Amino acid sequence: MDKRLTEVPSNEDVEAYKRDGAVILRKLLDRHWVDLLNQGVDRNIANPGPNFSDFTAPTGGGKCIKDNWAWRHIPEYQEFFRNSPLGAIVGALMEAQEVRFFEDQFFEKGPGSTTPTPWHQDQPYYEVSGTMCITWIPLDHVERDDCLELVAQSHTLGQLFTPTSFSTQDAKYFVDPKQSPLQDVPDIDGHPERYKILAWEMDPGDIIVFDARTLHCNRGNRSKRRARRISMRWIAEDVVYDRNVYPWTTPTLIEGHGIRPGERLTSDLFPLVWTRTRGNVSDR
Repeated sequence: MDKRLTEVPSNEDVEAYKRDGAVILRKLLDRHWVDLLNQGVDRNIANPGPNFSDFTAPTGGGKCIKDNWAWRHIPEYQEFFRNSPLGAIVGALMEAQEVRFFEDQFFEKGPGSTTPTPWHQDQPYYEVSGTMCITWIPLDHVERDDCLELVAQSHTLGQLFTPTSFSTQDAKYFVDPKQSPLQDVPDIDGHPERYKILAWEMDPGDIIVFDARTLHCNRGNRSKRRARRISMRWIAEDVVYDRNVYPWTTPTLIEGHGIRPGERLTSDLFPLVWTRTRGNVSDR
């Protein structure tokens, strides 16, 4: 590993992540890793998986597409999560003993897109309990206004919010919100003075790491070029399959996982990538 990466994350990075629920790491990925992800995205678009979807809003301008759980047929994604420095970095930020790769998610928002990704937390979308973080990786230059926006310290609220659909073509809620014990996401845009919003201008090689409980959104892509982003989700050793935590959601784990309620996610579908004692490892 590059000597510089042995110093990432710094103590300041860890403290910022713990305090705010999000941290930006500049120039983390070198050209090799950025090129590899670009190749993977090209393959992903040419060979979409069963979870591929078009979520372009009717008045959303540029086309918006996404795919997730695609890594099994995208070798570039596999090489990245197994061998890039991110396993060790998120392990340090989560203060984990081990890190498993949980999910890949590719987004592309076309030039001039106003299709929003609404304010939400990632945690309530999955039938798991435990420690999870997300790396948000832009593959194109991002202006601050088009960056992921995050509510600082929202991961410390001790509260999760009802998950909603990102597509205007689907129902807003996964189920009748009257059946949900959770509240709707607060009106952050209507009361901006109440919140500290984090967002940055970014270049390929920069990444944001954030807690799965941190509220975040994206406005779209007001640039004249396409905007491609990869979100990768990572879990610590305390994560277990917990179907009863969010009984109102539709199943959101990868099909065929074969894990029983209460069990850790040690299936081959959630590859072990790093441990505190061994560093980067491989399940192959």
